Amino acid sequence: MSLLNEMLNDLNVNKAQGGAAAIAMVSSKPPLFSHLSVWLFIPLSCFAVFAGIVYGIDKVRLSEQLVSVLNEPPAMLEKQYASSLSTIPQKMPVTDAKINKTFNALSVKEWQESALNKAYDLLDQGDEDGAKGILISILKQYPNVMAARDTLATIYLSQEEPQLAEKIIDDGLKMAPKEYSLSVIKARLLLQRESVQDALVILKSFHPRLADDPDFYGLMAAALQRLGRASESASLYKSLLEIEPANAQYWLGYAVSLENANATRQAIAAYERAGQSNEDLAIRTYAEERIQSLQG
Repeated sequence: MSLLNEMLNDLNVNKAQGGAAAIAMVSSKPPLFSHLSVWLFIPLSCFAVFAGIVYGIDKVRLSEQLVSVLNEPPAMLEKQYASSLSTIPQKMPVTDAKINKTFNALSVKEWQESALNKAYDLLDQGDEDGAKGILISILKQYPNVMAARDTLATIYLSQEEPQLAEKIIDDGLKMAPKEYSLSVIKARLLLQRESVQDALVILKSFHPRLADDPDFYGLMAAALQRLGRASESASLYKSLLEIEPANAQYWLGYAVSLENANATRQAIAAYERAGQSNEDLAIRTYAEERIQSLQG
């Protein structure tokens, strides 16, 4: 009996030792597995940081280019600004296509507006050449920016370079034949070289409100006057004077149209109003001469 008890005790001891060994095998891990998660975490973290840096750099690149370019001295703008513009990416490397499209559109628009505002500031300061350099560079990269195009043409006209102005206008009208501001400048150029009927055809294709653009109708009145349509011209000048009663140019145009319509007494009165201008010596001198001539 004691032998049997000893055998059972030995069996229990062996079971206990086997279970403890099994538990020890399960709970213990080889060194490879114990450090695997650490080795995976390090490269993945580095990749995430690198991707974030690249995205951030791409996102601010456009703004940095604009700031650096607009701080260039005016004398260097035309050459260097064009070079900087050519490096601006047309598409930003954003994964989502919808976000990419929206971000690009806003960025380009803001870019153009900032450049235009810089050109306008230079014009306000009297720096036409500096503004001209910016506008030329904008159009090299974005030729369809009509605000830059008509402003540049206006500068050329003020600098007595009508051929350059007309080239800028004609190129724009090829892209946008019904562009209002370019068409008005084109009509003015045609009027200056006595292509009066062609100028009037262009003007007649637009119908802005008189109060919104009186200069447009002043140009039309001048064209009608040169074509000998005195009554129509006088009527249009009269309407303009209702809006701007102190405008000496409108009074002079009104007087000339009345004189051409043989309304001498009314013409003299209009010349007298034109001669009251203290801003334009040429208008006052011409008005006084016409009054003396009409009064005999």
